[in-house]
Amino acid sequence: MKLTPDVVQNASIYTDPEKQRVLMLRNKNIFMIENLGVLNNNNSTIIEAMDFTGNDIRHLGNIPYSPRLKTILIAKNSVRSIQSNFVQNVPNVESIVLIDNKIKSLTSLEPLVQAKRLKNLYLMGNPVTSHKYYRLWVIWRLPSLKVLDFKKIKDKERTQASELFGQHDSPTELANEILKDAISNGPATQEESTETFTLTAEEREELKTQLANATTLAEISRIEQLIKQAS
Repeated sequence: MKLTPDVVQNASIYTDPEKQRVLMLRNKNIFMIENLGVLNNNNSTIIEAMDFTGNDIRHLGNIPYSPRLKTILIAKNSVRSIQSNFVQNVPNVESIVLIDNKIKSLTSLEPLVQAKRLKNLYLMGNPVTSHKYYRLWVIWRLPSLKVLDFKKIKDKERTQASELFGQHDSPTELANEILKDAISNGPATQEESTETFTLTAEEREELKTQLANATTLAEISRIEQLIKQAS
């Protein structure tokens, strides 16, 4: 399903127990985040959380500048990558729920290093959590975190992470090896990563329709890239 301006504008908004206004976009078979800019056109719409749970989104990004946004719920999707400038558009994000997605490598999480206010991160059900150094690496790279995968981060863990990876201005050889992968692979700069993925026949036809109706070079390039990457 395409996340059209109408779908965004007609989506339910509710107040959660933390008194955040949540945009509800659950279980809509969405495979790409787009057209959220229409919310910024309505000054009366204040969104502090977005709920994308249960869709088929492959890339976390393409969210317009949203300084009020504090929580992103995107569990049970197909997220493989995070847009390199993702945090620039959500500078005050505090909680991200990425449970049951397809993030594989530690370096795929590098864009989150810019999230200086991120307190809670949930990644269970992603292949990356099986990495030998997963928890300590995330604790080291994201020092603002208080909770990782529902477990409060202990001072002992922060100490262990520092012993293993060093200081950020003087990382150990192990840390440099992991960081080198991030540099050589490069961050995700497109709306989708370069990893291939599978589109259903319906999704492929929808993209072709979008391509035929595209009016800007950026839009044409984005859609062509998605079609090329799809297996």
